[in-house]
Amino acid sequence: MTNSESAKVLLMFEQLQDSIQIIAEQHSGLIDRFDGIDQRLDGMDQRFDKMDQRFDKMENKFDKKFKEVDEKLAIIMTYLSNIDDELTEIKSDLKTLKKNDEISKKKVDNLEKRVLRLEEEFKKLKAVQPVVV
Repeated sequence: MTNSESAKVLLMFEQLQDSIQIIAEQHSGLIDRFDGIDQRLDGMDQRFDKMDQRFDKMENKFDKKFKEVDEKLAIIMTYLSNIDDELTEIKSDLKTLKKNDEISKKKVDNLEKRVLRLEEEFKKLKAVQPVVV
């Protein structure tokens, strides 16, 4: 490359640098605005992260409470099922006794025992602590 060609390339390079500098100066305000917007978006992102963490904590608390409620409900449903089964049997036995019109000591004793079991089931049912949500 000759000196003349090198000088032309160098001049073109300097002109290009000047053009870039002029464009940068013309758009510096726009770049500053974008930087400000970027900073505000970063702040909003941090706030959303904090909110997300709080929602996660609340979700965990709700999940724990609902699990407790489900467990207590399962216990109550078991007691109610036992009580319902026992009542069905007692009704059936009473119908049989009425039909036969004889009350034997054995049947009466059996019914009294079953009534005591029902009372025990009710005591267990009452012992289940309510869950405050």
